[in-house]
Amino acid sequence: MKLIDKEKEFSPSIPFHTLGWGRLWQGGFATYILREVALDYVSTNTCQSSWHWVGDSQICTRSDQGKDTCQGDSGSIVFFKGENSDSDQAVGIVSFGAGCADGVPSVISSIRYYKDWLKQKTGYDFDQQSPDTPGELDQQSGSSAPNNSCYRRRGCKK
Repeated sequence: MKLIDKEKEFSPSIPFHTLGWGRLWQGGFATYILREVALDYVSTNTCQSSWHWVGDSQICTRSDQGKDTCQGDSGSIVFFKGENSDSDQAVGIVSFGAGCADGVPSVISSIRYYKDWLKQKTGYDFDQQSPDTPGELDQQSGSSAPNNSCYRRRGCKK
């Protein structure tokens, strides 16, 4: 997935999306099915009425559809959907919120805020290279796995 362009403006008319295995309601059970939810952009000024210290390194979201990020979704990617999965753009990482779908904005760590820092630390130019580098091919299953053909598979013997 490509990283968000630094110049892209956020708008309430273009929803963010996130995927996660978080709880389905405050204090509820986590799901075993990967879920997707569309989230609306909340301006920094509006967000600061709930989180007064939110600044440039964060983005705020919420949904008026009774759905939102919840416990267990922290760390999930937040992205703009493109015309196809090759044109999706990563915007941020779910950070925290207060409750689930209760009208209080959720706070997302902004990828574009940290893009230069990531380049400095990794030497990787996200604007010039595609970050989608496949892992080694698992010869048993044909799937891509990080340097270990038994990665996260039950009963796999090396």
